[in-house]
Amino acid sequence: MRVPQRMPLRQAMPLRRQRVEFTVKIVDSRARPFSIEMNLDDTILQLKDKISMMKTRQKLKLQEMSVRLKSGEELHDHCSLRDCGMLNISHVYVHKTLPQQPRLSSAAFGPKMLKLMVVLKGGTHKIPIEVNSLNRVEELKFELEKFHKHLLPENGRYFFTYQKKGYVMSDTHAFSWYMIEDGDTIQITPQQE
Repeated sequence: MRVPQRMPLRQAMPLRRQRVEFTVKIVDSRARPFSIEMNLDDTILQLKDKISMMKTRQKLKLQEMSVRLKSGEELHDHCSLRDCGMLNISHVYVHKTLPQQPRLSSAAFGPKMLKLMVVLKGGTHKIPIEVNSLNRVEELKFELEKFHKHLLPENGRYFFTYQKKGYVMSDTHAFSWYMIEDGDTIQITPQQE
């Protein structure tokens, strides 16, 4: 019986990092597409960093860049070029994005009680009234007709104007749509027959 000979252990050779070359096109720019070479283990964030360091006419900040494939699929910062399949891709497209606005808390959009002053056009008598910011303007009309009918135009035909900005207010919109604030004045304007 023959005993297989053991092969001497080879010293572990460091793996050579694979490099890939592809073309970068900055969308919405007059800049010509350019080639770039990177390691497959580099991330999309490193690619963005390399692009931002290049001398281009249109300086792009890291936060303003979105790297996409031809299909429109966005490549995420934490993914490696290998994960994105960059071996088989010859082009990537860089889009300039708007910086993200800070998110407002849900409380900023919640209902809020507003204390308003309602005045008849040309009149001096002001009616203090409290409304929910999410209620429609028609609720104000209902409230006035219920409790202050004697102050409204006799023919019953009128519309509201937001005095601060001069908007004619539609009955179907909420007060928040007009960005009405606490203490603002709404004017009652009689409609001509």
